[in-house]
Formats: sequence, structure tokens, C-alpha cells
Amino acid sequence: MKLQLLLVATLLLTACQQRPHIYITNQGYSDEQVNRLLDSINKLDADITVTDLSVPEEFSDTAILMHPVSHDPVLLAQIERALLEAQFTMPDYYPFAKGLHFYNQSSVGVYLRNPALTNYYKMPRYLRTQYCNWADATAAFLPNGQFVFEYELINQSKKSDKNKEDDFDLQKLEGEWSFANNGQLQLKSELQTIQRYLLSHAERDTFFGMRPADIFTPQLQSDKLFLNCELVIIYGE
Repeated sequence: MKLQLLLVATLLLTACQQRPHIYITNQGYSDEQVNRLLDSINKLDADITVTDLSVPEEFSDTAILMHPVSHDPVLLAQIERALLEAQFTMPDYYPFAKGLHFYNQSSVGVYLRNPALTNYYKMPRYLRTQYCNWADATAAFLPNGQFVFEYELINQSKKSDKNKEDDFDLQKLEGEWSFANNGQLQLKSELQTIQRYLLSHAERDTFFGMRPADIFTPQLQSDKLFLNCELVIIYGE
């Protein structure tokens, strides 16, 4: 079985009922600042969800995204008022699918980015290997600081036999992760640092042409060969 995971910066946010659903994405504001907004937003006749997404780079520091046929001026005015009362700026509105984020007709996305923070980077939920000679792997990064690395070592002795289904054996490694503002991702397992990666930004070739990518390049030589592979996330595949 060959491990495959399509990573795209796309989220489909849906709601089963017509009751409005407001999704709030925070990047860099303190819990206290966001809670001030939630105190007002929670009084509205709407469901509220705080996401762990990243704010698309093309969005302004305060932004609203909604479905093109959503026309609820009363709700939007209430959201604007709540933002201003919580000392956020007036939001800019963005069209459907901007930043590859999608909402249904009853949902609204509110995006908050703290302009005071520089070099802010939010770790993606998943990274994967690309063109690695030793393994196919995906790494999941959980909000609680844990990571789950699932990988399939490429068995070189069987590489010439394309018909064998057991060429790949799924394995798993778990531990703790941390990311520093200098762009360094660190993985620890059983209290030992097992790999460090350095973040860079470039473009990678995809079926749809060149697309922006975040690339994590290993800095240590590990005896676990799959940890010597680059990890990537490619946007807009």
C-alpha cells in the first residue's frame, strides 16, 4: 500500500442547519483579546467556532469571507460592531474561495491577524515527504504539541518487483514537536531530539503548474532514514 495524502490549503466549512455559523480564525492575538470579541459574538443568534487555521497571506489583518449568496446585512453589521467594540479594525470583505477557503450559505468566516507580530508562522496540520528515496511519510502536528509520523520505508531489495503488495510497510513514530520564530522545527521522541528542520519558502512543480510551498529541510543526520527526508506542504495543488 502506498501512502498518499493530498495536502491543500482548502477547507470546506459546512453547517447542517440554516442557523448562522460564525468561524473565527485568530493569528497572533492573545486569548484575552479574542475572548473580548467572543463575549459579544456569543450574544448573537449564531453558532460560534474558533478554528486553528492560518490566515491567508492575501487577507487584511481583519477580514470577513462568506458565500456569494449570503446576504444578511443585520448579522454582518452585528459582527462589525462586535469587532470594533473589542478594539479590532473594521473588516475588509473577500469573495468566495479567496485563499482557498470555502463557506456555505449560512456560514461566515472572520479572520484576525495581529499586525504587531513579525515572522509569525503557524505550523500546518500535516506535512509530507516528496521525492524521498527512503520513505513515503506524512507527519501530523497536533495542537497539544504532539506529532504523529506515519511512514512507509521503501524496501530496496523488492524495488525491482513492482507486483508485490508488501513493498511498503506502514510504521509510526510519535513524540513532541516545537517550532521557533527562527524557522526551526524540532522533533523529540522519548526526550531525545531526533531531528531539526529549517523552514524555507519556494515553489514546487505540481500537476497544476508551479505552486508555493513551505519546505522543511532536515539539519541533522539521523540513523532513521525517513527523518532525513524533506517535509513539504504545497498550496493550491
